[in-house]
Amino acid sequence: LLHPVVLVVLELLQNLLIYKSTKNVYLEIFPLLQLQILSGI
Repeated sequence: LLHPVVLVVLELLQNLLIYKSTKNVYLEIFPLLQLQILSGI
């Protein structure tokens, strides 16, 4: 069994990776959404 602190750190790292990847996806998609909204007006 891993030390509880290690488990917490691993979970935090995993959450950070997920956050960073979703943030990158959001930053890539957002300009496209903006263009669609602008062209829709």
